[in-house]
Amino acid sequence: MANGRGRAYARRILCGTAAAVVLTTGCSRDTSSPPHAIPPSDAGLVVSVAPDHGDHTTVFAGEALGFTPNGNVTVSAKQPDGADYPKTYPKTADQSGKFTWSWQWESGEPDGLWTIKFLDQGSGKTSSTTITITEAGSGPASAVTPTVHVSPSTGGHTTVFAGTASGFTPNGKVTVSATMPGGAAYKRTYPKTTDQSGKFSWSWQWESGEPDGRWVIKFLDHSSGKTTSTTITITGNRSQTTTGTGPTVKPAVRVSPSVGGHATLFAGTASGFTPNGKVTVSATMPGGAAYPTTYPKTANRSGEFTWSWRWDPGEPDGRWTIKFLDHNSGKTTSTTITITITSQAAKPAVSVSPASGGHSTLFAGTASGFTPNGKVTVSATMPGGAAYPTTYPKTANPSGGFTWSWRWDPGEPDGRWTIKFLDHNSGKTTSTTITIAADS
Repeated sequence: MANGRGRAYARRILCGTAAAVVLTTGCSRDTSSPPHAIPPSDAGLVVSVAPDHGDHTTVFAGEALGFTPNGNVTVSAKQPDGADYPKTYPKTADQSGKFTWSWQWESGEPDGLWTIKFLDQGSGKTSSTTITITEAGSGPASAVTPTVHVSPSTGGHTTVFAGTASGFTPNGKVTVSATMPGGAAYKRTYPKTTDQSGKFSWSWQWESGEPDGRWVIKFLDHSSGKTTSTTITITGNRSQTTTGTGPTVKPAVRVSPSVGGHATLFAGTASGFTPNGKVTVSATMPGGAAYPTTYPKTANRSGEFTWSWRWDPGEPDGRWTIKFLDHNSGKTTSTTITITITSQAAKPAVSVSPASGGHSTLFAGTASGFTPNGKVTVSATMPGGAAYPTTYPKTANPSGGFTWSWRWDPGEPDGRWTIKFLDHNSGKTTSTTITIAADS
């Protein structure tokens, strides 16, 4: 789906952190009412909060000072009925003994006078403050008048329906849901959070397999319980083409070169596809069998994209058909490439210098005549005829060349070593020898 539709968040989110109490430095504070300071229970500790009275949507933002510098603090609470709140929250004072904190009501919690307590772990001193929480309907939420707009209201499978929303609870939670054409509820809902003005933006976009027709997009303001909705009408892009309201889909592809070898990169372009639409690339191999893998592509806003193909070891030579399916329109197009073996061009040769040396010698070699851009495996036969236990991959450059080196490792035998080189594409091999003797 389009942006604006995603996972649900934790119930209580303040200053970007999800928790029942968010105790963070750097949270903005509501200065619309003066801080409510309570004389500390122990000399030196002071906490304040603003506002000290609010409803279910209010963020009670506070400050604390006089605590042990860089010390640990435990925040707890007593509920309006005198019961201890079931959770406590850790805070750490800064080097001046200060920190900020905040509180917000959670669904199911009681209204009334709450006491927020602060225990300085280093000194054992405590302080507290109070906040009063009243039912949302008696506060700012009573003024909530949700309104949404969307543009355009009618479009096709590639249309992004972009919307705005206002009049919701400031900093409140909203759930976006939908009713599909036919009346069934859409399978997912999406969370949104309003800004401090009660506004947010949203969007919707058709997904493959969803029905065309009139959709109802619904918005629930959690704090007030109020709802609003709007409608969008989605039609297939093929019907747009016939009415002249959308692009005409005429898929076309090109490739260069159309004939090449195992190392050739067949580079292609595509145009005339559904703008921003999904495309599946598939292939039919020489002999008519379907290639076992398909590849997704997405056209740009002009209905264009690039693509490429390259032979993999074990695949057949011959004429390949590369097919392209435009998902939104159902239209297809194709092109062909012919792959031929390139072994006749491969004439592997290697050299090394020096050819003899000691345990500290670096035997530096060059290679040429291999398949351009092809894969090569380097192996060795040790003195005595046993195969060396490790092989090494190399890749030739566009001219079929590469460099290589060898050096004795402790425990390896002295004597005459044979270094072998296998060109994967052609199957051809070559080798050279080096002689290793202990340093004198």
